[in-house]
Amino acid sequence: MKNPKTRNTILAVIGLVLIVPALPLCGPTAQTASPGEERIDRSIEALKELMALPPAEQGMPASILRKCRGIAIFPGVIKAAYGIGGQFGKGIVLVKSEAGEWSDPAFVSLVGGSIGWQIGVQKADIILVFKTARSVENIAEGKSLWART
Repeated sequence: MKNPKTRNTILAVIGLVLIVPALPLCGPTAQTASPGEERIDRSIEALKELMALPPAEQGMPASILRKCRGIAIFPGVIKAAYGIGGQFGKGIVLVKSEAGEWSDPAFVSLVGGSIGWQIGVQKADIILVFKTARSVENIAEGKSLWART
């Protein structure tokens, strides 16, 4: 992105949207972060890392976030296979309203399987961007999400 000021502003807004709902949980008696807070923190870091990459290195342009209707962030998804494979991760989903405001995070899980010639273990951050309101509605209705990797 040519204008780093715009990118920093977008990152700050996303960070606030993700952090502000968790503030009541961070009272003076809190000694450790809850699993939900940790998931939000890991998601913020994954998105920041992706946004920091230039588009030529598979980074995500800020214009995609401005135009999207929702985003799902799954930090640290584990994929493992030895002939039969599987993947599992936990993340958050945020939905943008017609007015352009982000929702509170919804906690979700990602599960998948595969069959074929494959051996190995991999850990990766997965970020899904939903471009239309219908795609967000499909996820909210519990319809399956099919993706190619």
